[in-house]
Amino acid sequence: MQPTATRNEFLSPEFLFAREQEHESLRSEIRGLERIIEHIYDRGEQYPGEISLCLSDLDELRVREWFAGGLVSIMQTGKMPPGRRYPDHAGQITDLMIERARACPIDKLVDVGRSRRIRCLSPDHEDRNPSMRIYENSCYCFSCHFSADAIKVYQILHNCTFPEAVRSLNR
Repeated sequence: MQPTATRNEFLSPEFLFAREQEHESLRSEIRGLERIIEHIYDRGEQYPGEISLCLSDLDELRVREWFAGGLVSIMQTGKMPPGRRYPDHAGQITDLMIERARACPIDKLVDVGRSRRIRCLSPDHEDRNPSMRIYENSCYCFSCHFSADAIKVYQILHNCTFPEAVRSLNR
């Protein structure tokens, strides 16, 4: 069992310094992970789930950073900084939710005709002949030059906003 810290230990300059260092370290890790995620987006995901793992780690780091920053602020000023919300605030769309929604197969959202290529009618305009093609979970219409991911297709089909589409696709 760990010994209980006294109030004086929590108020010591050493404890505050250690918490400031921890907070800065977490912020640095977040910046590094954001750069990795940006690099994955730029080169295109080559390994299934690579981006999801990074986004999950990023969400966890942001929560830890929020708590560490709040603790430092409370120790320095006696209160939380203004406007600082908890990262997983109810109703907030996270990066992980967006990535999961984008991973939803488009061919499950629209009627597709199976041939050698996945082709379907474009949801963006009136179409009698299949003119839209699905490529690795994104689509392109050769008639109207419409291109989209699963979230955009869902928005058009269900006439809803981006957050509503992300929440629906995550169910």
